[in-house]
Amino acid sequence: MLRVLSPLKHHIQNELGWIIRREFSTSQTLLYEKPRILSSLWPDKLTKNDYRTISLLKRAVINYGKVRCADLYWQSSERRNVVRFPAKTSGFFYYHLPTNAPLFAGGLRFRICPSEYKDPKLFHDGSDLLKPNGLPWEVSNWAFALHQKLQPLGEAMVRTNVIRPGALELCNTLASRASLQQHPSNPVVYSFKQPIPMKMRSDTQVHIWIANEEKMTRLVLDTDIIEPFNVLSNEPKGGAAHAHICFDLEGDELVLRLLSVPPEYVGKTKHNVGDAIPYKPPSPNASDILKSFLPTSA
Repeated sequence: MLRVLSPLKHHIQNELGWIIRREFSTSQTLLYEKPRILSSLWPDKLTKNDYRTISLLKRAVINYGKVRCADLYWQSSERRNVVRFPAKTSGFFYYHLPTNAPLFAGGLRFRICPSEYKDPKLFHDGSDLLKPNGLPWEVSNWAFALHQKLQPLGEAMVRTNVIRPGALELCNTLASRASLQQHPSNPVVYSFKQPIPMKMRSDTQVHIWIANEEKMTRLVLDTDIIEPFNVLSNEPKGGAAHAHICFDLEGDELVLRLLSVPPEYVGKTKHNVGDAIPYKPPSPNASDILKSFLPTSA
């Protein structure tokens, strides 16, 4: 009798073990996406099969060409700091190339489109996935050039003429000249009217890079243009809201211009949207770069 029950017991244990493993395996699909090969990263060449749902994933896996290329993250790739992609995030990965931009500019973005259609023809009716600071989520050419785990994807995009020839080499050259070991986490500004996010807080400064095709340098911007602060009794859910400023010209004078403020701050700051304050570059190097800017935006 015992000899008969023993195999049955082991069979039941194996079945239970398989069910548990299956359930844990299934639960991982909520965290990570099953890899699929993208046929294109150009908006006009996307297909229905390129449609992706990355809602609430901890990472999105990009396969492009013949290479398993990269894991992409919403904010940070550090295990302890990984934040899920936002809910209702379905659409298309695509490569964004700004108009009349320096060779180093460009990056991979995500266009949110209606999930009931999955039709690439609706691409232009969608909207870019935005970061909390109001700028598009983007994996930049700088990351493809300087982040080891992203380099295979960058190389694949160069081979298929998505990234312009020489762009990644230029990123490496400029980074080396600026003693930059990793891809810049702060915005790289290369044109007038290019939005720069600025937190609506008095205890912060804005750190950015400015660059042209010859050199790049760090800048720290004060928040004078969006004072006064603490006009709200409570900080908005999700952290400090962001205004947006830009470098611009008024006649021949270099200025910082206020592009936008959060709705709850309209009429409560010293300067209104569209106002500008003079800006004096802190060094000849910064002055030379800013003088080379073109009146374009990202």
